[in-house]
Formats: sequence, structure tokens, C-alpha cells
Amino acid sequence: MKIDILGISEMRSFPKSGDFWSGDHRIIYTGASEKKPGTGGVGIIMNKTLGKKVKGYIQYDDRIILVKLQTKPKDTIVVQVYMPTLNSNDEEVEEVYENIDKIIENVKGEENLVVMGDSNAVVGEEKKTIPGLRRDPSDDLDASSKRPGRSPLAALLHH
Repeated sequence: MKIDILGISEMRSFPKSGDFWSGDHRIIYTGASEKKPGTGGVGIIMNKTLGKKVKGYIQYDDRIILVKLQTKPKDTIVVQVYMPTLNSNDEEVEEVYENIDKIIENVKGEENLVVMGDSNAVVGEEKKTIPGLRRDPSDDLDASSKRPGRSPLAALLHH
């Protein structure tokens, strides 16, 4: 199996943010949560070719990392997201959604955008959530499309 780029969630064994090469692979990561040591952390692993095309990166926090790659005909922005679980408090969840919204709003029209990661969604009888939407799907049924009721996925599709 050949993998050019891979997003990783739960990189909790790396306490601090970093960027390093391991053989022919470049790893850029955020490190574990400072608030909850031993939890969180996201990263992106790239092959040698893509690793050399990194124009820059932003390590937002332990849940979001963005890497900008020089690709043709347009640059590509890759975002790895690790969403809080359904047991997390609403403030933590909203903070992640707000950060994703900010990223989407700042992507230029001529750039490619890839958002990937672990949405921590649950589908089944006990919890009914839809991947990419807020924890309570009724939160996304805002007819006026005002910011508070709009999911990052909806923002991405209508951007």
C-alpha cells in the first residue's frame, strides 16, 4: 500500500508540537493537550515528495493542524481535525467548530482544501449523529443560515 499523506489523531505521546523527518517521511504535529495531558494531539505524515513541498503550517491547538502544500495548478491546504467526543462540554466542541470555520473562511478561492480527521460521530440507537454535523442534528436546521446554526461542513459546501 502506498500512502502519500496521512492524518493522525490521538498523538498524545508527543507532549510538544514539532516537525521532523523520519526516513523518507515528514511528520508535523501539534502535541498533546496542555489542559488534559496525555490526551489529544493531531499530526500529518507525508511522503518525501510532499514533505519537500510544505510551504508552511499552523499548529492551532491539540485538535487542529493545517499544512499548506505547493501543488499545481493550485496550492493545497490540508487540515487534520480531532473532534471532541460526545461527552465533551459544549464550549470545547464550539471552539473546535469556530476554528474550523475560521480556517475555511481564510482559504483563498484558488486554493484546494482538504479537511480530514476523526469526527467522533456515533450512529446507532442510543446516539443519533451525522458525520460532519454538530452533535445534535437539529442545531443544523437553521432556516436562516445564520452562523450559530451552520455546521463547518455546510460552510465548506456553500463557500
